[in-house]
Amino acid sequence: MPFLLSWMGLAAVLLLTSCGEFFEFEGFATPAGTMTLDRHEVNIMVGDSLLLTPIFDPDTLSNGSVYWMTDQDGVVEMVKDSIVALAPGLVLVTAMSVSAQLIDTCRVNVMPVWQVNPLDYLFDMVVYADVSVHGQRPDSTMVVGAFCGDELRGIGEARQAFGIDFMEFRIWSQYRERDSINFRCYHHDNAVIEHFPDSLAFDGETHGMPSQLFKLTLE
Repeated sequence: MPFLLSWMGLAAVLLLTSCGEFFEFEGFATPAGTMTLDRHEVNIMVGDSLLLTPIFDPDTLSNGSVYWMTDQDGVVEMVKDSIVALAPGLVLVTAMSVSAQLIDTCRVNVMPVWQVNPLDYLFDMVVYADVSVHGQRPDSTMVVGAFCGDELRGIGEARQAFGIDFMEFRIWSQYRERDSINFRCYHHDNAVIEHFPDSLAFDGETHGMPSQLFKLTLE
């Protein structure tokens, strides 16, 4: 059963060292071995959750109990061994094994839900795209966004016309011809962001049509 401790309470009884190394409870021997989290950096969207798995070497070090700590409140909470994203922000999550007195950390960036306010921009363009993510069409576990640099400029919406499935992107800009648009896919189920190799110059025009779609492919 996992526990959540504050940094203040922890500091009173523990001496921590570097990630994955030993810490000591006074009067207790520290067994040899390591504990490593399966993820050390996570970009997760508000409202999503992700299981963090401590991996022990040797396996006998684990007794099923791990303490979880965060360096600030309100950004995430730990429910059993899962991160639950509450609000945008950057937080360090630390896991400590009960039996082996080992620690490791994960840096968690909680992103706002992807959305764009059209009132912030002057110009738009539309892209009708055939989107493929590892050989399949995006489903409810994915969101595909159009970006200028790291700024979100549009979200793909599933559409169908004449029996053809595609995604429609309405992409926004302050400039009629200036921005380079790149595309990314966020996976809700594992908090992974992937970058499409394709890009497009913003020009205020319409790109693609159901009979000749713009190709967006992640191999």
